Amino acid sequence: MQLAISVVGAVVGGVIGFYAGGPSGAVYGAELGFALGGIAGSLLVHQKGPSPSDLRVQDSAYGRPIPWYYGVYRGAGNVIWCGQALQHQESAGKGGGPSQSVVTLSFAVGICEGPIVGVRRIWANGKLIYDMSNPSNFEAVSGSNQMVQNFKLYLGDENQLADPTIQAAEGVANTPPFRGLAYVVFNDLDLSSWGNYMPSLSFEVFKTAALSYTKGLQYDITKSPAWDSWAGNSVVRIDEAGNMYGWQYGQVGSFFQAQAFKVSPYGVTEFLLGTPLHTTFDGPYQRFQNYDGDDGIAFSSGNYYVPSAVAVLAGRGGPFSTFWMNQGNAVKKGGIIYGAISVASVPGPLLIWNPTLGAYDSGSYVAMMAVVGVSDSYVYVATDGTAPNPHALVKLTLGGDFVAVLATDAQFGLSTVGYFISDSQIYLNYGPTVRMWNGSALVDTGVPADSSGNLGDFRIYNDTGYFSSWFNPHPFYAQVPTLNPSAMVLSDVISDICTRAGLSSAQYDVSGLTDQVLGCAVANHSSPRANAAPLMSAYFVDANDTDNKLKFVRRGAQPVGTFYYADLGSSPSLGDDANMTPITEQIAQEVDLPRSLAFTYSSFGTDYQVNTQTAFMPDTSSNKDVTAQATIVLTDNDARLRAQSMLWAAWVGRKSFTLSTSLAYLQYEPGDVMWLHRGDGSTVVVRITRCVLDGQGSLQWEVQLEQPDIYPNGTFSVGGGRALGYSTPPIDYGGPTILRILDIPPLRDIDSTPGVYLAACGLASNWPGAMVDVSRDGSSYSQLTRILRQSSIGYATTKLGDYAGGNTPDELNKVTVLLYAGALSSVSYSDFMLGNSAAYLGGEIIFFRDAVLIAANTYRLSGLLRARAGTDFAKSTHAAGEAFVFLDVNALVKQSINVSDIGNTLYYEPHLLNIFANQPVSTYSDQITDGCVQPLPPHLFRANPGSISAANDITLSWFRRARVFYQWVSGADVPLDQQTEAYMLTISDGSGNVKRTVTVSAATSYIYSAANISTDGFTTGNTINFKVTQNSDLGVTGMPAITSIVR
Repeated sequence: MQLAISVVGAVVGGVIGFYAGGPSGAVYGAELGFALGGIAGSLLVHQKGPSPSDLRVQDSAYGRPIPWYYGVYRGAGNVIWCGQALQHQESAGKGGGPSQSVVTLSFAVGICEGPIVGVRRIWANGKLIYDMSNPSNFEAVSGSNQMVQNFKLYLGDENQLADPTIQAAEGVANTPPFRGLAYVVFNDLDLSSWGNYMPSLSFEVFKTAALSYTKGLQYDITKSPAWDSWAGNSVVRIDEAGNMYGWQYGQVGSFFQAQAFKVSPYGVTEFLLGTPLHTTFDGPYQRFQNYDGDDGIAFSSGNYYVPSAVAVLAGRGGPFSTFWMNQGNAVKKGGIIYGAISVASVPGPLLIWNPTLGAYDSGSYVAMMAVVGVSDSYVYVATDGTAPNPHALVKLTLGGDFVAVLATDAQFGLSTVGYFISDSQIYLNYGPTVRMWNGSALVDTGVPADSSGNLGDFRIYNDTGYFSSWFNPHPFYAQVPTLNPSAMVLSDVISDICTRAGLSSAQYDVSGLTDQVLGCAVANHSSPRANAAPLMSAYFVDANDTDNKLKFVRRGAQPVGTFYYADLGSSPSLGDDANMTPITEQIAQEVDLPRSLAFTYSSFGTDYQVNTQTAFMPDTSSNKDVTAQATIVLTDNDARLRAQSMLWAAWVGRKSFTLSTSLAYLQYEPGDVMWLHRGDGSTVVVRITRCVLDGQGSLQWEVQLEQPDIYPNGTFSVGGGRALGYSTPPIDYGGPTILRILDIPPLRDIDSTPGVYLAACGLASNWPGAMVDVSRDGSSYSQLTRILRQSSIGYATTKLGDYAGGNTPDELNKVTVLLYAGALSSVSYSDFMLGNSAAYLGGEIIFFRDAVLIAANTYRLSGLLRARAGTDFAKSTHAAGEAFVFLDVNALVKQSINVSDIGNTLYYEPHLLNIFANQPVSTYSDQITDGCVQPLPPHLFRANPGSISAANDITLSWFRRARVFYQWVSGADVPLDQQTEAYMLTISDGSGNVKRTVTVSAATSYIYSAANISTDGFTTGNTINFKVTQNSDLGVTGMPAITSIVR
């Protein structure tokens, strides 16, 4: 006997039965030709089928079904553990923004049944926060690791161990390993971006994919323009975003200089010291890891420098110099530097140095070794092939005494570099892949190791490896985990469902199911039959029970035989009229057929959002609208094709036929497509839906009209277009904000009150703007202002020469600037003279006429008006590497300050106006001197011998200058921008000793009488120095004008 299990079935069965009638409709349509007690009996439980909505919202419920996925699928999880929320009072000073309450939470989210290959993307409250889909997209990789810090993915195999974070909270004995469950543990996730509430998370899960690593984010560190020649770089820290912090040193003339730098994953180098350090012959260590956050580094002479406050400390020059020359490792942790001393391949002890106190000590363990990690209790070193412990990972006390050999490997050596997280999590770069010491054994992480032998520092964040070399040209790169998806074959999916139903492989046949399935999910306690029904409907699969085997047959096959009209009408009875009407035809009423079918699915092209494709049947009197839904991942084009095919299948199958034959047709079975010869001589294509042996030598057949060409080809994969108007939202910009504090004279007449200008930019066009916080003590911050527009900011790569041509354009000098962001352009001569191309360069405000792009983001500026807005004091002090800002008044923000701030240092922190607002940022500081209120130096200050009264007098004269309203007005003097006009005149000798101080009121001249000259001790031949400053209404000392005369 042959039985058909047709999910597509009759007009009201199959596709339409399942979707229109719900679960009961699915069972009714599938039961055509189905008998109880057969092999497929275990598929008969009537339950709700899976729905896309089952996996959309994160839950935290006991007894919730654990879903299982095929291919790739996006689903929310179930919170399986949650620790105590921890509230922290952030007072900033470390890049943490203004003082506020920050909540962190450790929790675990169960995703699905394991094992899985990995998770490629994560959404929080529907917003993408983790995206490793494109390893060449450095912005996404950087933002992902920065946003989702300290999370651990468990793939759900049967060997996974319990999570340490949960063990620390619940106890080792109370923490299950959740074997067979893929889950994610977040350790102290900062909830600030979600209003201090746990976000609803969803995950893009790969059940079948090939995991590989892609080398990306490759860039070199830019050479400082201050160097004549370049000696090298030393990276001391790499953060989660992939920012590198370190020190570059180069030669200027016969001596070395050093400069602290920060390199972002965008490949942009930002030099952190305005003026490089003059270190004579002192160079930084090539391998120096700093875990203390000050980004300082030890130099070969024993000096220790930090970017914010250069400190020269009493160190131990000799051993450190040799250590540096031999390219050894040093680690700073808890204020102490630990380094191994090895001189000319002679083993040495562990050196322990306190740079603050200038004190040092050494341990008793002597070996050729490299420091790879330091904890609160131990120092970990890797040894080379010499005694006492060759090629070993050795644990020492903090005093450098031997504790134990933890592991041995022939590839351990002096070039081994470590990244320390805890005593049970030490990453080691050696051999072909990075290994991790987990407290008891070395575990292969799978991350490709750096094999250059020049590795200076590396980090592992969320299975992404960041690597930096100290060797020229000092490349930085990342090894990014890459999931290469592979679609599943439909036969594998149906086979798994049958296996879960208790069927052995000998009891079913899925060999004909060749469709490619991007992904699908089973998310509830449905029966196996209900789980298979949406797949069978969407991929047009029938099933029959033949010869005690469940056979799955895909529609769309060509006819395999013919029902000849002459063979029809078989009957066991004599004299009946079966052969008079051998074919009985039934036609469903049009009103029972669907006029439309709306098919809901997970759209691959719209990040698995639930999408619906609707197919319509034109010119019908039916008003029945049918809906369909399935937890299947489809491209929109493919879903549209399948929705249309489902509708067509319903209309084509409205005609069904009943007929009978002899046993000669026993070779055919339900699901086969046949030709049917009719009495009028016509031939139609039909599909067998049921065959019954009546026990008297006749076969009773039920067939439906069929059109094989309406079904998608099983070997054809439809390319996925995107929904019109939809683009995959990227991760928010998570790169740095570069801030410039412009303590300069006012740029507009209305800016006469105390303040500074702030200019900011990002390193990409999607920079969201910044909230700038301010502090007066460097630790307690408050919100100050927002900057929403990017300025064109960069630095000079050449030195701008001095110019003595006054207000005439400088056609002699040129300067080259490299921009972090923005662009420059030449201007017309009239715009040039009107100041529409004003720029700040190293303290001087200039106008430029010509801006020529000579390389990427690099411009050569010429045709310069110099010393605008009273900045002539900076004309002669330019240097390569100084800051450049294009002064766009629409991008600059004038921020008020207190008068008391002038003379003091202000600290600023720019926080992004997006989900990265609470991530650590760089601190910018400046000692305020101008504040838009410092009077300008008087102009044309002169000392001339004689006066109207006496030839032995000295006449001093100058012209008043104004900070605002200084434009030329014919017939009028320069306006007074103070309430009263007064000047402070200081007279000193050639050695700088002040002889006389005079206040000059309401005048721009002063006669230094011969009597006063004699009283002050000046005689013939002496040099007399004069300095004049304009007094400010606010008590701010003006910029000086200086002149001198020989008596």
